[in-house]
Amino acid sequence: MTQSIDIDTELVSLAETIAAARQRMTAGQSVDVAGLPEQTDLVCRAIAELPRETGREYEGRILSIIGALDDLATKIDGKNTSLNELLAELGDPDPETPDNG
Repeated sequence: MTQSIDIDTELVSLAETIAAARQRMTAGQSVDVAGLPEQTDLVCRAIAELPRETGREYEGRILSIIGALDDLATKIDGKNTSLNELLAELGDPDPETPDNG
């Protein structure tokens, strides 16, 4: 059994966290998404434990959050690709390997 949480409050918090991260990405700022997977998992598990009809009441909000997470992931992937391309242009053949020279 998952710990008891206020699902509505957690959904609002999750949506706000994602929106803030998306805004920071759009503004070209760094984003810290640590804890986001755990928060998402906690909410989803809590909803999954509800009676089916009660859980379905959250379907629209969960789908909205999934869309926002997908958009954020796309933005992060795009930024990572851009940074890796920039590193390649600067002469770093493998940005994943630290220079121990």
